[in-house]
Amino acid sequence: MKTLNFFKLLAIITVIASSFFIVSCGESTGKNIVETRRTDTVFISNPPVTTPKPNPKPVSEPISTVDKDILEASDAQPPKSCINKIPKDIFSGTLKNQLEKMHGSIIVIKSLRWNGAYIDANHTGAARVTEVANSKLFNAKWAKLKMHYISENIICLESIRYPDHYLDYGNDNVLRFTKSNEVPKNLDWARFSVYGTNLSNVGIRSERWTDRWLDAHPTGNLYGAKHDPNTRPTEKWGQFEFMNPGTITSEYVPIFTKYNPNEDYTIKLTWEITSGTDFSKLDETINQVEITTEMQKNFGTPISSSGSVKVGAKYSNTWRTASTEFKKESTTMTVPIEIPPKSTFVIYQLHGTYGNNNGNEVIVKYEKYIDCLERDL
Repeated sequence: MKTLNFFKLLAIITVIASSFFIVSCGESTGKNIVETRRTDTVFISNPPVTTPKPNPKPVSEPISTVDKDILEASDAQPPKSCINKIPKDIFSGTLKNQLEKMHGSIIVIKSLRWNGAYIDANHTGAARVTEVANSKLFNAKWAKLKMHYISENIICLESIRYPDHYLDYGNDNVLRFTKSNEVPKNLDWARFSVYGTNLSNVGIRSERWTDRWLDAHPTGNLYGAKHDPNTRPTEKWGQFEFMNPGTITSEYVPIFTKYNPNEDYTIKLTWEITSGTDFSKLDETINQVEITTEMQKNFGTPISSSGSVKVGAKYSNTWRTASTEFKKESTTMTVPIEIPPKSTFVIYQLHGTYGNNNGNEVIVKYEKYIDCLERDL
């Protein structure tokens, strides 16, 4: 019995000595500390709890917040494949089609004989050809004419400076502006035919005297010169260009471009598109109401840089005139967006500008927009 107790005591001493040796080796060598502590933790009764990794989100799972989506998506440049999908609305058609589409627009008619000279509703009542700097044309009311399309290639021209006064080919070959209470569309003295391939170079023939063509005379007067009624003049005296008083541009601008870098789920969010007259700077010499009307009539005509923009009357009825720098109430629409994994989503909005490239400019954000989705290859 004593012998058995002796051996039990010897075994316990041996175990304690072995444990002390292991710890001592760990503390003395340094590099085995971690391993020794891991060996010691075997004896802890409550092992640490490990948190399981979350499962990846399924593709169809909606995202809870828009902000989170925007953070997970990244800004990107519109892919070339999307840029190539933007419609290019370049107006094409016969001269008759172009004139018909321009009905009601506000134009100026430039002489190709004299650089920078335009048909002028002169204060004397006569029609003249007067020079003006390009930067001042936007505000040259004397040069602005409202074009009334009649039929085929026949038009009437009304003065903006003197409303209800129309270009008149008189009996003495001198042109003037004559008052009429209505558009004289059936009176030959006010009817003119336009001939040419496009509106950048045309001849203008009287329908009263069909062998007489408008002539930008060296005296500064607008005369009628005798010429074959069946062929338009090839000399500069009888060549004119129909133009906008202001420079018009329109283009599709990317207003939203996001890339979804995730491989396992679709990003879902909404985006607000604002439309309307966004911003304008006009100096104090420019009548804002007249310019908005002019802008409304001239967007989308064949002599614009693009035929894609057409501004409705709603963009001209809430302008404020108390300041030369002003904004207008705009409208918004909400667009739902889904960006699949590894894809880029782009929204293009049609923007238009109207001005004289001299600090006087109106900017329109149009309601028309297109979207493009491009997946990674």
